This record gives sequence, structure tokens and C-alpha cells, in this order.
Amino acid sequence: LEQDLKQALENNEMEVWFQPIISSKTHCIHELEALARWRHPTKGIIFPDEFIPLAEESELIISLDRYILIHALNALKKLRPLISELKLSVNFSVKTLIQKDIVDFLDKIFLETDNPSSVLNIEITETGMTKNEKNLIQPMEYLTQKNIQFYLDDFGIGYSSLYRLHILPVHVLKLDRFFTSRTGNGYRNIVEAIIMIAKAMNKTIIAEGVENDHQYSELLNLGCEFMQGYYFARPMPFTDMLKLIKTNPRWIPLAANN
Repeated sequence: LEQDLKQALENNEMEVWFQPIISSKTHCIHELEALARWRHPTKGIIFPDEFIPLAEESELIISLDRYILIHALNALKKLRPLISELKLSVNFSVKTLIQKDIVDFLDKIFLETDNPSSVLNIEITETGMTKNEKNLIQPMEYLTQKNIQFYLDDFGIGYSSLYRLHILPVHVLKLDRFFTSRTGNGYRNIVEAIIMIAKAMNKTIIAEGVENDHQYSELLNLGCEFMQGYYFARPMPFTDMLKLIKTNPRWIPLAANN
């Protein structure tokens, strides 16, 4: 599978799918998260849970992250005429972020894809940030100066500390779907506390995994600013996203895909 993965990058078997992140109040599309999908020649579509850990172990993750970024930015260029302020959220391994040439690479890609650096938001995991805190400070601070924002993914289930959130330039916390799915099962107070802490630290909250009207209503009442999940739209290939945006240029109907 590792050899197949290497060939997949060489043969352009990797696809970028997109899922909207929307404003919880207006339902306007705020940004798109780029998600990797592997169209294997014999196994069909393979999802990230199966190949991302393998890529991390084999060091192919750096090539994979860069591949996804390039293709996602090319797609974004075609979508921004429809939504001029549209931004892109891309998952990066910490290994990719601490590469010595990361700044030069990003400058080159922004130029080649004709996108300003401000369109990019980089998502990193709590676990990766915790293990590489010292190495992350310099690249994160430098890229922040280029108006790139950093998102802490799967927030709430890792090992992050308030101190670490204070010293690293993290702009957005993505509330893990574990909490989203349990807003009505005793976790409402915890979610409310997380949102309050985020606001006190001048950080934005995005709730992941919103799947039904109850979750949406609870999160809206708790002051969650942005949401993402099947309740609004499933991840989809670029052509489907383009069609959706053309049909609904500034919003996605609730439960559109339920």
C-alpha cells in the first residue's frame, strides 16, 4: 500500500474534495475545507483514515500535503469569482509545516496559482502541535505575518493547554465532533465552557460534525460562530462543489443532503 501511495502521487490518483464551513447565523459559505481522497485503480475510493497514518510513517506526508494544497488552490482560483471572499482550509502535518523551505514553497505556489496568501488557513492537530511546540513557533509566526491563519483541529480531545494556545498563533479552534454529537447528552455545559474560553482568548470556534437540527440549534444558542457537517453538505468533488455554489451562490440550504 505504501508503494501504491507513492505511485498515486506520481500518477495523479489523489483527488481533492471540498466541504463547506458556514456561518451559523447567515448560512453563507465562509470557507472550504480541502479533503484528500485516493481513487485507487483497483480498490476504488480510499479515505484518509486509511492512508494518512501510512503517509506519516513513510514521510510521504510532505509530498501529499503539498500535492493537496496545489490542487486545492487551483480549484479555489476557479471558485473565487463566484464568492470573492472565499477562503481555503487545508490540513498540514507538522512535518510539512517545519520544513526549512516551507515559506519559499508557499510563496511560489501562491504566485503560480494566482491566489493571495490570505486565502489560506492551515489546520494542524493538537497531538502534532503538542509534540513539536518549539519547532512550530518560528514558521507559524512567520506565516501569520503573511496573513495565513492557523486552526487547531479536533480541539477538546487532545493534550492542548491554555498556555500553549497563548504562545502559539492559533486563531481558530475546531470543536471535535465528539462534543458536537453530545450537546444534548450531558456535554452542553462543557461545550459552552469551551466556547466561552475561546472567546475570552479572542479565538473563533468552528463546530465539526454537525448532523441534525438539534445540534445546530444548540450550538447556535451557545454562540458558536461557524459550523461544518452533513447537516449542511457532505464532502464532494470539485465539479459538484462548483455546481452547488453556482446554484446557491451565497448559501447552502439546511439539510440539503439529508
